[in-house]
Amino acid sequence: MVIILALLLSLLGVLDRLIGKKLEPGYDVMKSDGSVKYRVGSLIILIPAMIGIFIIDYTDTAILKWFLIVVIILHWGFQAFMEWKYVEGKKYRLSLLLIIVGVVFTWGIFFIDEKLTQTTFGEELNEMLDVVEVSKIEILRAVNDENQELSREQATIIDQQLIEKFSSLPSGMLLKKSNSATPGIDFIMMIYTNDRQHTLTFSEEDIRIEDGKYFILDENELIHLIEGEELDWEPASF
Repeated sequence: MVIILALLLSLLGVLDRLIGKKLEPGYDVMKSDGSVKYRVGSLIILIPAMIGIFIIDYTDTAILKWFLIVVIILHWGFQAFMEWKYVEGKKYRLSLLLIIVGVVFTWGIFFIDEKLTQTTFGEELNEMLDVVEVSKIEILRAVNDENQELSREQATIIDQQLIEKFSSLPSGMLLKKSNSATPGIDFIMMIYTNDRQHTLTFSEEDIRIEDGKYFILDENELIHLIEGEELDWEPASF
């Protein structure tokens, strides 16, 4: 999606130059009396935008969306104002149109991405299990022992009410499909059905369900449930 957004911004820049030259040939804010103010203003907008590119969390699509929309509005909005004030003709109208096009397309790209990639833990779990009854759940977690060395603990769940709890309570947890997610092995959950074993590995912010990798967009209800239940933990045997 980042590549698509970069292409969108590049396309807006190309349209600005090509259509602008045909629309008002010879009129350029860089050659007007406001050229110095335009350079300074553009630099003031560019520096925070460049800093934002390096520090923004690209996994948070809401922040990324509004960051891009603000950059588009500031850049072409400032350009439209300078063209209106210092350049003859109606070139500023193109800049205003590019703001509308940029915002609409940015919003649309994120809307489509959300529909294609966002899901819930319950939806993915149901697809994985395919309505087959779960007979047992084994959980492996990483802990620090009394010597502050990493070790593993194991808990086994065979009570059907508790199994149902683990299936239903975190079901609304929002996930985002992404190959760039990096689920750790803080927790490993093995779900047993009559015919096979399913494996989930997860940390606070990422989860792997079979071969699929996801960012966790909500609070990690699965970890909260594990830590909230009084499970019988013992040294790992697998």
